[in-house]
Formats: sequence, structure tokens, C-alpha cells
Amino acid sequence: MGSPENRQRLAKRWTVAQSWWIASELCRRDSTLRIDQDYADDARRLRVSRDLPRDSGGMAHVTLHPARGVEGLGPAQWTTWPMVFGEDNPHAWVNRIESKFGWAVGPTPATTTRSLTYRLIAQILTSTVNQRHEIHAISWNSMLGSTPHDSSWLFNFQGVQSVLTPSGRPQVPPLWVLFRGGNEGVIVLSESGFAYRRDGHKQIDLMARYTKRRLLDDVLRDLLPPLPKEG
Repeated sequence: MGSPENRQRLAKRWTVAQSWWIASELCRRDSTLRIDQDYADDARRLRVSRDLPRDSGGMAHVTLHPARGVEGLGPAQWTTWPMVFGEDNPHAWVNRIESKFGWAVGPTPATTTRSLTYRLIAQILTSTVNQRHEIHAISWNSMLGSTPHDSSWLFNFQGVQSVLTPSGRPQVPPLWVLFRGGNEGVIVLSESGFAYRRDGHKQIDLMARYTKRRLLDDVLRDLLPPLPKEG
């Protein structure tokens, strides 16, 4: 049996993947929602809230923390992960969050480029949770510093340079970088619906791939091969 540290790291992979699944489902079912990420308590947290200016104080939001659980559902500060995983129906927690905040009122909207990007990240994290090297999905703005243009590895991604916002300004469209087993990104995903791959590969139009049969697997088939193979 592995060490307590290794078991804890593996458990965190599952809670991170579940955080992304819950957050992406909320955004799929309500197109006015977005996902932000910050770093606190030695962990990357996800926050789901309305798509309003980031300086709009007092926004209702739910926070998903890989160690503590879900914050914002009840009188207790955190709904722990054992409680979340102990639910027979995983959608029950999505429904509870929606009920508390008044989200997802009305029919489920058509898939947007943003919700598709979130769902792809959630699926990639879930499908690779047992691989040796953990994949991290990191928000360009919040986690990579205020001058991402200085990251020389970025030039390996054809097309990314053309969508970067000038240093010191919020990145529009928001970008997510997938890291695996190192300090250089392996895929860059834009909430505008494009994926950028390393070493001369052309960008992928995610929505064009998805709308052919409306299957995430069709898009993942194009995204996953560039990830480094297990050694």
C-alpha cells in the first residue's frame, strides 16, 4: 500500500476532477456562469459565479476546494468531499447549488464555446486521473503571473501569441493551460473555442469538431494525442 502522502495526492486528483465536473455542469446548464481560479490554502480553487466584471463585489458564488470540499451550500462552512462522493446521484449537488443561487432557470441553453471548453477540461482530468503524471488545468491570468509573454515555451504554441492581451490587462478571451509532468504547458484552451497545440500543430476549432455529432469524444480525439505518453 502506498504512503499516506501518495494516497493523499491520488485522492486530490479525484476531487480536482470532480470539482471541474461540478463547475462545468453548472456552466453547461446556465450560460451566464463562468469559472475562475485562484490559489489559497496551498491549493488551486475553482469559483463559479455570474459572468460579471471581476471587480463587481458581493457576487454570489460557490467555491470548490480540492481538500476541503464545496463552500457556499449551507450553514456549515464546507460540504466535505466524503459527503459529495457519498451521494448516489452526482447531479444532486449540481441541483442543490442551482437551487440555492437561483441558477439554471429555464431550459438548458445550447452549448457555448465557454461551456464546451470547461467540459473538455473536466473530461481530460477525469480520463487521466490514474496516469503517473498529473495534469493541471491552470488559468492564464490567475496562476501564470502578470507577464505570461515572458514564458519562452509559449512560442511552441502556434497562434497563441495573436490572442494574448497586452501585459497587465485581463486576458480576453480567457485561456486555460494544461500542464503535465513539467513546467511547460502541453495544450492551451481558449474560452473562445480554440485549442492550441505544441510544435507547429494548427489550432483546433473545438465547436466545429463538437457540432458534427455533439460528442465530446470527437473533440478529445484531436486534443489528447499531443499529451506526452506515459514512460
